[in-house]
Amino acid sequence: MKVLSDAITSQKNKISTAGAWLTCIEITYTGETTLRFVNNTVDIVLAGATYTKWAFGLGQVKESIKGELPRISLALYDVDLTLRTTMQTNRGWSGGEVTVRRIFVDNVGVVTDTGILQYFTILSTTWDDSANTLNFSIGISTPLSKRFPRDRQSATICRHKFRDGFCRFGESGADGDVTTTYAKFVPKSATITLAYIELSGIVAYTEFGAGQRIRVSETTSNNNESVISSVGINFLRLGSNFDLTAEEHLNDGTIVRILAICDHSITDCRALNNSHKFGASPGMSGGLYG
Repeated sequence: MKVLSDAITSQKNKISTAGAWLTCIEITYTGETTLRFVNNTVDIVLAGATYTKWAFGLGQVKESIKGELPRISLALYDVDLTLRTTMQTNRGWSGGEVTVRRIFVDNVGVVTDTGILQYFTILSTTWDDSANTLNFSIGISTPLSKRFPRDRQSATICRHKFRDGFCRFGESGADGDVTTTYAKFVPKSATITLAYIELSGIVAYTEFGAGQRIRVSETTSNNNESVISSVGINFLRLGSNFDLTAEEHLNDGTIVRILAICDHSITDCRALNNSHKFGASPGMSGGLYG
């Protein structure tokens, strides 16, 4: 049991008191970013840290004889939507840590830390659009709720993230993305069965090969995926799903970006000349290795 100081115990036991009990919360995610809030009408400074005035609701920890791990709700009211963007760009603060602290503030604004602390982990996050509220389920994380083994093993699908330290695509030089300074688009015609892009001013096509899937961006009408039919000294001949507007056919000075993509299949990996790094598991039966 937590032992409270005599001063706090005295305040806690009073029927009425000239002050207020406030709740402070700290939300830490990515190991670096910390947000601090207090359910008050003005900001509070505690141990050199500023807790921003904010409206929030915090549930109570309930005990159970069924051996269930406790979970409580934390609702942050985000009327002006300042927190929602931060949450969306940081995966809902999933796995973040929440510290709940109780403090006492007297009628002249003197803050007393009670030493009452509770620690939780963010287990799930939802957004209530009707109430403009971030709703968190916080509690205690357990290894039993995590996937084991961590990586799913497959005989046919590469488990590496494209271009990460295990995939290593592009390790010999260019990473497969080329921005040209000059491009000429040649459309399909009676004599040309596949449209192609004629390029100049780039170093090499060492990371591109026939059968490889790419995406051509910075064009008006064609930002979808295509397949390379063949590679020449200064051109990429593309599959039949590549198309352009009539205006783009005549534009010889367009800057385009060619992005190499991968669907984690052995076919794509071979087209990328990267199959020696294919991340499937040859020890499993079925599929490629069965």
